[in-house]
Amino acid sequence: MEFVGSDAGLAAVYDVALLSGMYGMFAGFFQTVAVGGSAGIDAVPVTALLVRWLKEAIAALPGFAAEIDAGDYRTETSNMDINAVGLAHILTATRAQGVGVDLLAPLQALFEQQVSEGHGAESLSRTIESLR
Repeated sequence: MEFVGSDAGLAAVYDVALLSGMYGMFAGFFQTVAVGGSAGIDAVPVTALLVRWLKEAIAALPGFAAEIDAGDYRTETSNMDINAVGLAHILTATRAQGVGVDLLAPLQALFEQQVSEGHGAESLSRTIESLR
């Protein structure tokens, strides 16, 4: 239990925010298992690799949060252009495996929106601006 402020409504917002993150993670997990399964890879071994990968990837979140709070999306690495192209290739490969892309296609649309608005050189964290 964590105190988030005297406004009782904030607890509900925190709850929805955290559950959204959890379901987003579950979506990625289901996508991982579906893609692996399309090549006969069982869920357990691909999940073990995913968990190790996510432990490393999660380290990016505090930096993204700081960029979002500052409204400063300048970056020298992993910009929107790179991620839009990378995710497009992942979606193409996923379709080639006969797996649906319903979980990741909306994220690709957000990336493409940011790129089309001229933010391709900015950080992946700028995706938040498509949700606001």
